[in-house]
Amino acid sequence: MEQTCASCGRSVRFQYNGSWAVGCGGCAALILRDGFPTGYKHMPLVEDLSPLKVGMVGAYKGKEFKVVGRTRAVTHDGYRNFWSLKGDLDLPWLVQSYGQYALLKPYPGVISKRELRNAKPGTSNRIDPGATYQVEYADKDPVFATEGELVAALPVPYAFEIEMGRDPLDKVLVLIKPDGDAVCLHGVMVEYAELNFREPLQLAQWT
Repeated sequence: MEQTCASCGRSVRFQYNGSWAVGCGGCAALILRDGFPTGYKHMPLVEDLSPLKVGMVGAYKGKEFKVVGRTRAVTHDGYRNFWSLKGDLDLPWLVQSYGQYALLKPYPGVISKRELRNAKPGTSNRIDPGATYQVEYADKDPVFATEGELVAALPVPYAFEIEMGRDPLDKVLVLIKPDGDAVCLHGVMVEYAELNFREPLQLAQWT
């Protein structure tokens, strides 16, 4: 299936059946199967010192996956890579920020928007009546760049992000859209070595 990028006019192709979106190889804009997301602000794709690249194959707890794409979100205070995974895992996102990694999937519970209103680092917040997390990071107004394909839907553009944790490795990422709706990704922190990538990149290969 081919689409035309609404930003630069380049033709792009989906390689995987059922993929939610694809990144434009010309300008790194996000292209949904049904068009261009409203209010989306994109930038050129800037590489970082990440040991991950599209096309790498790994395994977590015996379940194999392939990295098929990513969206990079950048704010004034930092960045976050949402690496899209395809394979045996039921966790479609490997989220990376600097040297930290988390495998995440959509949270099935009810998100308490009231609890999120005053979320800031150091406070405790609930995402539903039974789960209390410590707010570790909050930032707003990201811009985005995408490469490869995104297998699962990601609520971009989002206006605000809140990262929360709970001992020992429980991780939550709340993405709040411009209309106020909140989408929660939930999962587990992992070490890079636990992902068992084949032929991992060496330092000299980073750009």
